[in-house]
Formats: sequence, C-alpha cells, structure tokens
Amino acid sequence: MTLRARLALTLALLAAVTAIAVVSVGYRATSGRLNQAIDSSLSDYSLRLANDPFVAQRICGVFTPPPGVGIPDENVAAIGVDVALVAQRPPPPEPGRRGRQGGQVPVGLSIQCIDTSGSVIFTGAGGTLPVEDADRAVASGEVREVRIHTATVDGTRTQIRTVPVQGMGAVQVARSLNENDVVLGSLLRQYVLIAVGATLVAAMAGLLLARRTARPIVALTNTAERIASTGDLSITLDQDTPGGDETNRLAHAFATMLEALRRSRDQQARLVQDAGHELRTPLTSLRTNVSLLQRADLPEGKRTQILTSLREELVELSDLTNELVALAANTSDTEAFQSVDLAVLAGRAIERCERRTGRTIKSQLTISTLDAQPAALARVIDNLLGNAAKFTPPDSPVELSVTTNKACTTVTVRDHGPGIEQADLAQVFERFYRATSARTLPGSGLGLAIVHDTVVTHGGTVTIANHPGGGAIVTVVLPNRH
Repeated sequence: MTLRARLALTLALLAAVTAIAVVSVGYRATSGRLNQAIDSSLSDYSLRLANDPFVAQRICGVFTPPPGVGIPDENVAAIGVDVALVAQRPPPPEPGRRGRQGGQVPVGLSIQCIDTSGSVIFTGAGGTLPVEDADRAVASGEVREVRIHTATVDGTRTQIRTVPVQGMGAVQVARSLNENDVVLGSLLRQYVLIAVGATLVAAMAGLLLARRTARPIVALTNTAERIASTGDLSITLDQDTPGGDETNRLAHAFATMLEALRRSRDQQARLVQDAGHELRTPLTSLRTNVSLLQRADLPEGKRTQILTSLREELVELSDLTNELVALAANTSDTEAFQSVDLAVLAGRAIERCERRTGRTIKSQLTISTLDAQPAALARVIDNLLGNAAKFTPPDSPVELSVTTNKACTTVTVRDHGPGIEQADLAQVFERFYRATSARTLPGSGLGLAIVHDTVVTHGGTVTIANHPGGGAIVTVVLPNRH
C-alpha cells in the first residue's frame, strides 16, 4: 500500500471513529432526555395515585368510603382533590360491579385498574395492559413498591407502572414509547448519514492532503531511482513546492546531498585527469632515459648523467604521488573535527621544515584553540612553509605568525623571494598550476591547491599577495568554531 493510500485511510478511520463517538454520545443524550420526559410524566401521575386513593378510586369507578363516613371538604382540599369533583361524588356502586371512569387522565396515558385478587376491574381507552404475577403481588399488598417495566402492547413498546392503591388493589399507568422510537430512529438515520458523509469527506481530504504531502517524497523516489539506474548525477530535483515542513526539508537536503555528490565526482574526475596529465611527463622521461641506458655504446659519463636525472625524476614522482594521495584524502574529508591548538601544530611544522630544508623559520605564535581536523591543518602549514622555503634565498628567513581573537584565528606565512606576477595571483590555488618563474623549480603545483581546499572545508578563507617589503605573503583565516 502506498504512503498516500495509508494517509488517506488513516484520516478516514479517524473521521469514522470520531463520527461514531459523536453519534453515540448524541443518540444516548437524546434517548435519555426523551425517556426522562416519559418517566417524569408517569412518575408524577403515579405518585398522585399512590398518595391519593380517592382519585384512583374515582378514576376506576369504585369509590367506596366507609359506611356513614363522609370526607369533609377541608380534608378533600388538604389531600389535593378537586372540590368540584367531590361535589359531584356519585353514590357508592354495588360491591364487585365495575364502575366507569370518574376522573380525568392526562393525554397520552393509559389506565387499567386491578383489584386485590389480581382481576382487571377497569380498562381505559388505551387498551388492555398485560397483568403479570409481579403486578398481582403489588395489587394484593405483598409488594408495596411501584413496579416499573416495559412490555409490548398491540405491537407497541410501552412503559408500565403498577401503583398500589390502598383499599382497592393497584392501578397500572402506561405510556407508549412509539413516539420516542420514531424520533430516535429518524435521528439515528440522520446521524448515520452524517457519519458516512463525514468519513467520505475525510477520506477525500486525506487523499488530497496525502498527495500534496507525499509529492516531494515521490519526486525524491523517482529521482533516486533514475540516478540508481543511469548513474547520472546531473539529474535535477524539482523543488517548486513552498513551505518548511519535514518533506520539503527532506527534498532540499536530498538536493544538497545530490549537489555535493555531483561536485565530489567532478572533483575526482578532474583529479584523475590532472594526475594523469602530470604523471605522463615524468613517466615519458623515465621511459626515454631507461631506453638510453640500454644502449651498449653509451659513454660512462652520459650514463652517470642519465642515472642522476632518473633519481631526480623519481624523487619528483614520489613527491607528486604523495601530494595526490594527500589531495585525495583531503577531498574525501573523513577526519573528525576536534579542539586543536594551532600554535602547537605550527610549532611542530616549523621543526619539520627546519629539519628538511635547513632553513630558519622566524615565528610569532599565540595560543589559538579552534575546531579543526588536526592532520589536514598540519598539512596546510607544512605546504605553506615548504612553498615559502622553496622561493626564499638561503640567507633569508621564512616568517610564520599565528594570531587569534574571539571569532577567528589568522595564520600568515611570508617568504623573501621574488614575489608573484600579477597575472599569476588569481591562479596559484588551481591544481597543477605553476607560474612561469617556478617551472624550473621542483614541485607539482598541488601544494597551494591542497591548502585552498582544506581551508574552504574548515569554513575559512585563504589569500595570497605580494608583500610591500618583498616576497609573497599567504593569509589564512579560520573560524574558531566549525
């Protein structure tokens, strides 16, 4: 299943669960309110019958006060019976004879009277209500509590309350739940339609949102697949989607990584091409000299001269190989950054340069702590000192200084040589570039290129200029925090 389908399905499920929860709560609340209204009407009327036997007997037509005892009007008023109803009090009916309804019943309620034996003595207009053993127990006086239950009367759900009435038996008060069921059924259908509609809308919105959200990821996937199948790093990634969310950040990061890979491969290809070009000349010279040495008629003096040339060219070839390895290592950039005291690195580089060249290095070093790659930075100082020593006359020193402030550290190396032609200043940091005046000197033209690449890797800058007092000066500025 695709990411877009999973997102759309997830949003649809969340909407469905939310809709079901809302429907459930709304249905329960509405059902509770309707049932509460029915319970309230039944409860009020049932309490009136239970508390006023006279009203119940009048309704059932069996009003039988004790012989010779009347009910004073003030007592009638005290128990809440209508005075006009008492004034129209009929004579006592014959024992066991069903009377007729003598009181008013609220609209919607059904009345059925039961005597103490459990027989029905009066049935109102609502129809016959079922009489169960529990109802008979209430009528006989065995149970003095109101019985509440639900039964089906003429195919309709009905709530029935059986109320004990003193001196008569019990009265069953009932109300149909059909209205409630109709209202709740209609409400449930509406809720279901709303829930289904909300789920469909959420699914469509989720699909659109998922398609929009996954668009950068789909583009990344397609680009990665094309690169994997073709090996072409020149493929560009479309980044026209605005915003700063995670998917767009991923797209920009992938584009940055792709550009870095493209630059890395270009650098490697250029390094191989330049190295091949530079190695071709000494190898050709070596091959020519070896061919000359194979001649039998070669004079001894000429043989010695060729052997000396071979040794010098092998030394240059070894130096070139070492610098190529150093340049490749610098390009790969695998060394970890750590806290480094540049003054200590510079002091060690001075010792190595003085030992190799026999030159005097005049230094001014300040303790300078920064985040750097120690081996790469040591190679920078070695290259700068070696380059300066190559152009400085034997009786002149090479000058090195290290200074620092809160933001950066500055390294300067000055030689006392002839300086650099103005036309060559802009190209001295290119790989294998050698000024016309330096082509007779040993070297490969990679030293300053290694310095430039390493300084850029550290987030710094390197410049070269002619010093007013003579010679050239190289200035390297490195940030203290990488």
